[in-house]
Amino acid sequence: IIVALSVALIAVCIDAYAGGEDETRDPQRDTPEELKCEKASVTTASGSLVDRKAFCSGDLIFEDNFDRLDLERWQHEHTLGGGGNWEFQYYLNNRQNSYIENGVLYLRPTLLVE
Repeated sequence: IIVALSVALIAVCIDAYAGGEDETRDPQRDTPEELKCEKASVTTASGSLVDRKAFCSGDLIFEDNFDRLDLERWQHEHTLGGGGNWEFQYYLNNRQNSYIENGVLYLRPTLLVE
């Protein structure tokens, strides 16, 4: 059994927070055309903390420097069943598998005895 955080962790994070501090743009603009981009991005964002839906290529959408584990942005996924690939995987909240040290987020799988 492999224990680790999944890609859903990142999806939750992006869903919960996106946007930037760029004061030169109107945060209510929803399309790349309204942003007056040199090159529009295909990336979109959604969620209650998102201040806009469209972005220009190269825009910073999300940043976390991992000074601490921010549980407002990051959550552990608790699942059993492989998350779509149906391999026998079990994801749980275990600080031995996910932790922050010196500004780095570590995600470490653990093989358990069956």
